[in-house]
Amino acid sequence: AAPPVQSLSQEELGKFLEDLKNSKSPIFFSMALAQFCLGLRIGELCGMNWDALDLESRVARIEWTVMWDHTTWEPTIKHRPKNGKVRIVVIPEILFHELKRLKALRDPNVLLVFHSHGRPMNRQTVAKAYNRAVARLGIKHISGTHMMRKTSATLANEATGDFYAVSKLMDHSSPNVTLRYVAQTTAQKRKVADALNGVLVGKNGLEK
Repeated sequence: AAPPVQSLSQEELGKFLEDLKNSKSPIFFSMALAQFCLGLRIGELCGMNWDALDLESRVARIEWTVMWDHTTWEPTIKHRPKNGKVRIVVIPEILFHELKRLKALRDPNVLLVFHSHGRPMNRQTVAKAYNRAVARLGIKHISGTHMMRKTSATLANEATGDFYAVSKLMDHSSPNVTLRYVAQTTAQKRKVADALNGVLVGKNGLEK
C-alpha cells in the first residue's frame, strides 16, 4: 500500500501560519501563504517576480523557477517551471492583501518577490524555518517545504471536490500524479455520500 500523503489539516495549517507570522522572520509566513494559496513548488515560489503579478486583476504568471546546486546550493534562475509551461493562477484575496503589503515595502531594484539581499532565497533556509515552526507546534508527521504544496492540493480537493481543477493548479502532467499529493479524507467521502443521497431523495420521491 502507498504511504499516506503528508499534509497539514486545516487546523494545523492555521496554527502553522500563525506561528510563522509571529516569528522573528515573518517573511516565511508570506512565503508559506503564497506557496499554499498558489500550490507552488519551492523553486517556483522563490522564482516569483513582481512583473509576473497582476494584482489589479489578481492573477499571477508562474514562469520562473529557481534551481539549486546540490553541492554548493548556488541558485540559478530558470525560465519556465518544471513542466516547461507558463501557467496562470488566480490569487486568493488573503494572499492579494499580503502581496499588496509586500509590494509597498519592496526594494524597487529587486524583481524577486522573496529574496535575501537581492539573491534568491535558499531552499534549505526556507525548509528550516518551516521545520522549526512545526516542531514548536509539536507536529511530527510532516516536514520540509513540499508539505505546503501537498497541503494545498489536499485541502483544495477537500473544499471543492474538483479533483481535475486541483490537478491543473498543481501543474501535474497527469491526474495520477495528483493522487500522490491528495490525502483521501472522511470529509470527502461524506460529501460523495451526501451527493448520492441528494440524487435519491426529493425529486425521486424517496424518503430520507
